[in-house]
Formats: sequence, C-alpha cells, structure tokens
Amino acid sequence: MADDEVAVTTIDPIGDVILELSGPGGTIRLLVSSGALTLVSDYFAKMLSSQFKEGLHNRPAGQKHTVQLHEDDTEALTIVCNIIHHRTESVPRQLTAHLIKAIAVISDKYNIARAVSPFCEIWFQSTCESKNPTNLNRLLFMAYVLDNAYAFSRISWEILKIHTGAAEELRGMTDQDLVTHDIMRVFRKRKREVLAQLIDGIEERINLPLEYQCTGATKWTFSYLRKLKESPCHKLIQQKTMNATLFAALGFAEPERTSCRSANCAFCSDLTFLAGNIENLAKGILYARIGICLDCVKTNGEAAVNDQCRVKHT
Repeated sequence: MADDEVAVTTIDPIGDVILELSGPGGTIRLLVSSGALTLVSDYFAKMLSSQFKEGLHNRPAGQKHTVQLHEDDTEALTIVCNIIHHRTESVPRQLTAHLIKAIAVISDKYNIARAVSPFCEIWFQSTCESKNPTNLNRLLFMAYVLDNAYAFSRISWEILKIHTGAAEELRGMTDQDLVTHDIMRVFRKRKREVLAQLIDGIEERINLPLEYQCTGATKWTFSYLRKLKESPCHKLIQQKTMNATLFAALGFAEPERTSCRSANCAFCSDLTFLAGNIENLAKGILYARIGICLDCVKTNGEAAVNDQCRVKHT
C-alpha cells in the first residue's frame, strides 16, 4: 500500500494534524487536534509553530497537516493520543511491560507527563493484582518518569514486599537511561527502616514491663523473650528479610499475662499494653503501604529536610 493510501485512525474527527510514523507492523496515521497537542506539550507547541517546517502555517489551504515522527512505538503513541484527547474509553486498563516502558519514554520525549500521569495509578492497580515483578519494575519506571510521587511510593512498596535477597538492581527500572538517580541505595535504606521500625517495637515491648514493680511483668518478659527466640521472626530479622519478617510477626503469639497478687498493679490493669503487640505493629506497617519517597530520591533527601515531600514517610 502506498504512503498516501495508509488508512487514517481518527482520534479527533475534526482534527487538523496527521501524525505519521512507522513501526514493526507498518505505517500508521493518526488524525489528531493540534490544539490538544499544543495544550499539553511544549514540544508539540514548538514543532507546530510557524518557525519550523512542520508548522501549521506551512501547509496548503484546506489540507491536513502531516507530521512525521520517528522511533516511537506505534501502539504506545496511539494510547497517549487517546489520553490527550480525553478518549478514556479507548485507553486500556492493563498494559504489557513493553507498553509501560514505551509510554513512559514517549511521555518524557514529548513532555506530556502531566497528562499521562493520572493513568499511571489506574495501571498500577491492575498490575499490582498480578504481582508480576517485571511489570511492577516497569511501572515504577513510568511513575519515576511521570513524576507521580503517590504511585511511586505505592509501587515501590509492592516491590519491597515481593523482593527477596540482596537488592542489587530492578530490571526494567534501574537499567534505564532515563533513570539518573541511585534508586537501589534508597531501596535498601527503606528496607532497613521498616525492619528497624519492627525491631524498635519489639525492644519497646520488652523494656516497658520492666518499668513496673510487678512479678507478673518480669515473668511475662522472660516468656516473651523465649518465645521470640524460638519464633521464625527472630531468625528472619537476623537475615534482614523484610516481607517475611513482617508476616512472621503477624503470626507471633505473645504469652498471656499472669496477674500478680496486688489489687492496684499498674501493669496488670494496663489494657493498652495488649493493643501494642507486635502483630498490630506489623499490621500497621503493612496496611500503611509506605514505600519510597520520589521527592527524596530526586533531591537526595533534601525534600524531607525542607518538608516538601508529597507523600508521607510514616
């Protein structure tokens, strides 16, 4: 089929620009609106201005203006154009790892991150359900490129949960040229922070009863230490395995308190002590789903110092 016979996919029925590009499946042509493109993208605004050969003023009267694009993924560009033109019904709710990366690259290339960013959270929901590490890594890359701090925190938390062993790299994320920050350093730091939060809770749990003049408190502490040493949680903490440690803590059954003979014992009557158990602490950490702060990644921690982080740390 000749170039002028390539079918046009209509994104905007009254569009005035045709985007033409070639991919593995052949050439595609998309009828789009210059107004929509220039509204969301400085790149297209400059490209379609009269000072460039692609400018709208450099076309014959009554003829659609054709812009040839190069090295873009055809399917990804079609999805992006549907987003820009608010054709949400044509935007897929699930993406392959390849499309996630391709859309992120296009968003960066044409400076349209703000327009695409809201869909990152939609794709995040469907990808997290599959627990596919490759797709999660790609989605983290997309959140990084789109500067979506909320999605970055949630996605990185899901990766932290399923990641085992030493954190050396995240394929599909840390091996991308557009990633210019040391993600793995912050990744390892966050794992240490979560484990430290659990360890601090355990230490507080051990030390608190010792503040009471109660024989029951002393017995409870020794029983607690013995059960903790025998539990999988103790070994996993030593191995610094974050997710397995949290789930082991969920199953840790604390010893029952034995009341002393004193009628006014503060420890034996302290009902709030029961609520502070390690199981509830682990639940709190897991349910909070606080991953890595994108603002801290991109500012080397200065955002937290200046209270400029868009997502909470605790």
